Amino acid sequence: MNADVQGQEMPTKLEVVTTYIESEVKQKLEEWAKGEDRSVSYIVARLIKKAITEREQPSTNNEVTISKEDRGS
Repeated sequence: MNADVQGQEMPTKLEVVTTYIESEVKQKLEEWAKGEDRSVSYIVARLIKKAITEREQPSTNNEVTISKEDRGS
């Protein structure tokens, strides 16, 4: 269960994923979410679903490439 803004438990069938992002990226996600009257969580979940859908599409080049810089190396 997840807690709502008042700390009360809210039942959900969704899984929780935690990640670390740069503050600039977080700020842009917050602006995007505000512009669509959605939560940052909703925007990120939608982006992840879209990336998975695109990755699963039959194609000769559907690989997501992560550069060394993006990996923090």
